[in-house]
Amino acid sequence: MKRFLTFVITLVLIFGTVHIAMAAPSDVGGTIIEMQNTVTEILVNVLLALITLVGAYATLYIKKSSEKLKAETEKIQEEKQRNIVNTALEYMERTAEKTVNKIEQVTAKQIRKAVKEGTVDRKALEALAQEAFNEIKETLGPEYIQVLQESLGNAEKYILNTIEEKVAELKRKG
Repeated sequence: MKRFLTFVITLVLIFGTVHIAMAAPSDVGGTIIEMQNTVTEILVNVLLALITLVGAYATLYIKKSSEKLKAETEKIQEEKQRNIVNTALEYMERTAEKTVNKIEQVTAKQIRKAVKEGTVDRKALEALAQEAFNEIKETLGPEYIQVLQESLGNAEKYILNTIEEKVAELKRKG
């Protein structure tokens, strides 16, 4: 860009010098005036071409700047969306862990004992998973569920898998 501006300034200086030199009195008369008019026309055309070139360059620069700004804006929006999804996942993980721990403390141990003794059907344990799912879904609320659904595709399956994972963690610990 600096080179281009230097070139334009040089042309303007040359144009001014030629114009001043041609305006000096001379003995030839009409021929000098015709040459002066021809040179003036050529320089005016060159300057108009340069102005058009500068306009095209400015348009290109504006377009590239606009595209860069648009890309940065999209990056910011993607980053915000990623943060929202991460927040939703972390909240769901914490909620699932607390819910599974609570159910384990309150009822799961008793139901497992009853299943081993044969007094309760295994479906009672499966019902606890559904109870945990409902509690987690209620705790998260529709906003977080929607974010999980949009990012994961199947929020319900992900939550149920997380419940199973938390139950397995509890069994390994205890």
